[in-house]
Amino acid sequence: MKLLGKTDPGKVRKTNQDSFALHEFHKDCQYALVCDGMGGHNGGNVASELAVVSIENLLESSVHAGVESQNVQELLFSVIEKANDMVLSASLKDDGLKGMGTTVVLAFRLDQSIYIAHIGDSRAYLRRNDRLERLTKDHSLVQDMIDRGELTPEQAAVHPYRHVITRVVGVSADAESEVSVLRWQPGDRILLCSDGLSSVLTDHEIFLMLSLPEDEICDRLISAANERGGPDNITVALMILDEKTED
Repeated sequence: MKLLGKTDPGKVRKTNQDSFALHEFHKDCQYALVCDGMGGHNGGNVASELAVVSIENLLESSVHAGVESQNVQELLFSVIEKANDMVLSASLKDDGLKGMGTTVVLAFRLDQSIYIAHIGDSRAYLRRNDRLERLTKDHSLVQDMIDRGELTPEQAAVHPYRHVITRVVGVSADAESEVSVLRWQPGDRILLCSDGLSSVLTDHEIFLMLSLPEDEICDRLISAANERGGPDNITVALMILDEKTED
């Protein structure tokens, strides 16, 4: 298993409101995490940083206490709920942070399973056997319109409200996240990213870059997004299950 990640402010934003984390507890338990903050001059970076710290602390205490595979999904729902409480509480105490929030996408590996938890429009992708699969569905206005048959994915990509998200950590008392699980296979590459990447690169372009040598992927993805104008902060995190090391 290898964990790799990188963040970049892009070409337009003056600050970087994305945060990410990578951690290995032991050879059979690791996680990667990406949060994309929003709200005010400083609110976005505060929200994403608070969410990362909260989730990291809760995962560490749970793993050290002996998390079992049958309750991992419940754990991930819980850590996002508690991150929501922390961000919301901070926003209510400081008028300058009012309304701040953050997306969350988390990949947690325990033994033979990888759990994907998310809220908002930061995404998880899986490259397996020369195919790319999107593991998350955006919690966004345009995705809701796609689901109702009102927009095509192509129309959604250029819609003026494409950046409006419908679920987020920190804005209200409820944080409705989703958690899914898959069994990993040797050679899998899982990418987590903020929409500063997914909004400017096609799935096919992401697939091609995930096929590059592993140490080149993060740099190439961010460079490609910046070559498209870098309109937003760009963050990528990779979980790579190496055939040679996982036999």
